[in-house]
Amino acid sequence: MAEDTRSDLLRQVMDRLKSLEGLRSDVELAEPLATNRRNIAAWKERGTLPWDRLYDYCQRRQISLEWLLNGRGASHVTQLVAEPGAVYKLDTDQDVLYRIAADIYRALRQSDTELSPEKFAQVMRLLHRDMLDSRGQQIAYEKILEVVKLAG
Repeated sequence: MAEDTRSDLLRQVMDRLKSLEGLRSDVELAEPLATNRRNIAAWKERGTLPWDRLYDYCQRRQISLEWLLNGRGASHVTQLVAEPGAVYKLDTDQDVLYRIAADIYRALRQSDTELSPEKFAQVMRLLHRDMLDSRGQQIAYEKILEVVKLAG
């Protein structure tokens, strides 16, 4: 991914976070993201997204990770999913989505792989649909690791 694109995505995520929190500056995000101001500056400098911090923040605040990363759908977690051309209700507990996101993050770290926010969202959707197709059975970590490696 081009450096400008990564920086643009980071800027968009930070802008959404500031909007949610009613903040004006990026460094003020340190407290809601449970980090320090130096880390915020380092993320901006590198153009990297702090997946673990974003995941924890979304889980604590009931914020949609899809909205935070891509600006699509509702900002807060609901049982409605909006995709291009369709809106539907999922009979899914949001904790399931957070577990999938945490497993994806763990697989990314283990395989030393990076995913763009778009790819991350695609992997989330794919694994979530797979879980729904298997009647709510938890997805084996090995499968998540394989999907992450293929997506990267």
